[in-house]
Amino acid sequence: MQTNRYKIFSYPYLAEFTSDYKKSEFHIEGRAEYDSKNEIVTFGISYSINNDYINRLISKGDVRVSVKLSCKHLGFVKVVDIPSGDTSKKLPVQSLDVDGDVDLDAYLVTNNDIRISDESLSKEWIEEEAYVQKGNIIGESNTYVISIDHFKDGGKQSIVSFTEVNRLNDKEYYEVDLSGDRIVFRLSSKMFKHYAKVSKKNEESIIVDFLIPEFTNILQQMIERDDNDNPFNNNHKEKEWYKVISHRYEKELNRDPTAGEISPLIAAQLLLKVGPQKQNAAYKELSFVVKARERGMKDD
Repeated sequence: MQTNRYKIFSYPYLAEFTSDYKKSEFHIEGRAEYDSKNEIVTFGISYSINNDYINRLISKGDVRVSVKLSCKHLGFVKVVDIPSGDTSKKLPVQSLDVDGDVDLDAYLVTNNDIRISDESLSKEWIEEEAYVQKGNIIGESNTYVISIDHFKDGGKQSIVSFTEVNRLNDKEYYEVDLSGDRIVFRLSSKMFKHYAKVSKKNEESIIVDFLIPEFTNILQQMIERDDNDNPFNNNHKEKEWYKVISHRYEKELNRDPTAGEISPLIAAQLLLKVGPQKQNAAYKELSFVVKARERGMKDD
């Protein structure tokens, strides 16, 4: 979560954006299994904390781990507690309640009034004994995103995800990482805010702003001959996103994607099912991206 990044706490706070604890991390991750027969998505949620002091507070019952599962564009939010002594929990959700990106965030919530004091604290807090009232949050995990797609492939993960990268300035706009099984768009803070805004109301702008250019780039490289200068197919053919694009291309366009019989731009639009109505809706938001790029160029 980013809501607390600019807040000041009167007690040590465990999060990736603070340094209140020495070399301590709080992570959450999850997976999803889709039961098409019962229309249920079961989320397997687990967390890890590499701080003995915090783990003792949890085991004693002074602190609990609460997990928020949210599907923002559908307005679905559910909060569950992971029982003391466990580090994981399964959560079944009706499939109609979740689709696309589902966010997992975990929080450390005090069950009692406590005083925080431990050697694992940073030097700013090491000689302090901070008082925290019951019901306060004393830490939060990273946000873990699970992408779900029920449309055709029975609940397989989406091959695309978006994440904010603070080191990117707004002139750089975004970068794309193809090294894993998903196509990861790493966005600057301003572009991530833009993405978060339009993703809630306008899927078409995401397709035009991000997916068409990148799909076109991928399909263009797929049709180029592999050599020492361009080992694209050999490097990526075992990646999940490559397999999905190839499979959909062959299934929906009845052609080999490496043959180059269709223009990559046209093929990208056909695969993403982009028609005039979607494009016209998206161009209203696309002007934001164009203006942001132009500002960046002028400042160079």
